[in-house]
This record gives sequence, structure tokens and C-alpha cells, in this order.
Amino acid sequence: MHPSIYMGATIGGSGGIGSCTKGVLRGLGNILRLRVVTAEAELRVIEFTGGQRHRVSNAYGTNGTITGVEMSLAPACDWVDVVVTHRDFATAVQIAGDIGHQDIILKKLISVYQAPTASAYFPRVAPHVTAEDALIRLMIAPHSMGGFLTFLHRHPGAKVIFRSDQTQWSKEPGPLVECGWNRTTLRDAVTGTLAARGWEVDLCDLYAEGFDQVLGNAEGRGYHDLATNTVPVQAHVDRLHAAQALIFVHPVWNFGFPAILKGYTDPVFLPGVTFRLEDGDMRHAMTPFRRLASVTTYGASRLRAILACDPPHRVVGRAFWHACRPHRFRYLALCDMNRVDAARRAGFVTHVQRRMERF
Repeated sequence: MHPSIYMGATIGGSGGIGSCTKGVLRGLGNILRLRVVTAEAELRVIEFTGGQRHRVSNAYGTNGTITGVEMSLAPACDWVDVVVTHRDFATAVQIAGDIGHQDIILKKLISVYQAPTASAYFPRVAPHVTAEDALIRLMIAPHSMGGFLTFLHRHPGAKVIFRSDQTQWSKEPGPLVECGWNRTTLRDAVTGTLAARGWEVDLCDLYAEGFDQVLGNAEGRGYHDLATNTVPVQAHVDRLHAAQALIFVHPVWNFGFPAILKGYTDPVFLPGVTFRLEDGDMRHAMTPFRRLASVTTYGASRLRAILACDPPHRVVGRAFWHACRPHRFRYLALCDMNRVDAARRAGFVTHVQRRMERF
């Protein structure tokens, strides 16, 4: 089991990818031991085992800092991502639940999506489904695929349209774990709406593409060499030059970009690409974009973001705006994600879709 924010965390959350088999993080036997440094005037190092470990396992660091974790392990598995369609959502939910109770079929994740989610918000899946199709996306162990397919054949109307070990789509749907826990809602709202409006969308999923976010010593030394500085990232520079609009979709972490996004802008927004230096002053170097936008979420309230001077907004609205010189700029943000209810979250998604329709 690993958290739904697995790209930016190691262990965390109350449940996550694997919970359909291993239960929740607090389940008996998942966490074996925790080492904690207390948040007291005189620091103490305490180890928690047994029932005591739940006193700190999901306390958000309010009563100490976890410095060591001992977890139970399971054999590694090269999971097969599977996409199944069915015209009836209730039946799709029933199938997913029944698979979850088939102990002999080893699985890591089961996610169900009501129509028209797949056709409207999953651009790489949309060409293979209709607006009436409900979707089941699963992670199944290779040795359990035979049993899984036998089980599925007992349910008329269920159809496998993709499996990562066989199917060759021109654009594969990407890792299931990126969609199964609502981590791509805003991305899909943006890309789906723009595609429906006639834009050709080049989705640059840094995690799925395995982007190397480390600016190494060689790249640092050659940063100002206009003849060679783009060589390590030439494909990304070409994509940037081909674009007419640039949209960042990301969460805000500690009032900044996620590490991988910061690691993208540093080696790609290079001298000679987005700006040039003249006597030490930065000058615009790119052909102006038609549009620039950022769609993001904050865990903190709007007031806290303002008190922190809102660095992400300033970077996109000033530094990136200066590099891109767009005809139009939009910054769409939902704050206080730690407390907002479902209605506000859904309202923000609708707001983003409407903005993208007018983009």
C-alpha cells in the first residue's frame, strides 16, 4: 500500500493504493513500529508499537515528528493496468465490489467512474469509449489475469478495452494510480474542455514521462552556453516553442511549486529560450503566447497565502508572464483545501471548465 500522493510522499494518508487488499494504514499489522521526536521544550525520542502507534500515525505532525517507520511488506509485483467498460453504472459498481471480494484474484486498486467521466475528462481514453460508458480501472497481478478474465466473462456487457501488458494505443492512458484517487480532476477538466473546444492539447505529465527534475553539475555549468544549454531538454524546448498557450495544473506545496515542476522550469526556461540577458538585465526572448494560465489548489486559506506573499501566483503572474508575454492571463486557485466541502470543490471544477471554454 502506498499513498494516493505517491509521487510526492513515501508513506501517508489514511488509505491509498492497495487498500482494497491491505485495508487502511491504521489496519492491524500495516504499521509495526514508529519512532517519534516529540514537540516539547526538551525533546524526547519515543518508539510506539502495538496499539500505541495510532496515537501518532495520523496526527499530521501535531504531537511530534516521525523519524522512523517499520512497515509490513509484500512481494513486489509488475501490476497490469486494466480498463473495463460497461453501459450500466450500478452494474459496474457491483462488478468492482465483487472483484474486491475475490481473494484469489490479487489486485492493488479498483476504481469506478460514472458516465460521461471517461469521455469528458480522460482525453486518452475518450476515443475508445462513448458518453454512455461507465469505466472500471484496475491494477491486477499478472498471474491473476486468467482468473480475472474468467470472472469478467460471467458479466455480460463488461468489456476490456485496455490492458497495459498487451494493448497498444497511440497514446496510452497513463498510470492508473494517477486517476484512481481524484488526483487528475483539474487536469482532466482543463484538457477535456480545451480539446472539446478545438485546441490540440499536448499533455506534459512530468511524472508519467519520468522527467528528471535534477539540474546536475554539467547542466549548471553550461546554463549560459546558448549553443548547448538546450541539448539535455531539447524535446521539451521544442514542445514549448510549438505551443500557443501554456497552462500549469498543479497543487501548491509549502507556498511553492511541487519539486518536479520547479525541476522542470529551471532547466527548460533557459537563457535563449524564454529570456536573454543584456548587460545583466533580463529581456523577453520568446514569441508571445496567446494564453497563459495556472490552475492550482492550496491547503492553506487565502489569508495565509496573502500573508506569505503568495509566491506561486507571483512567479506565474510576473516571471512567467514576462517570459511568455501572453495576450491573456488567468490564475485559477481554490484555497483552504483542508476544509472545503464537496460542493465548493465541485463548484471550482465547474468554474475551471467555464474559464477554459472561454480560453
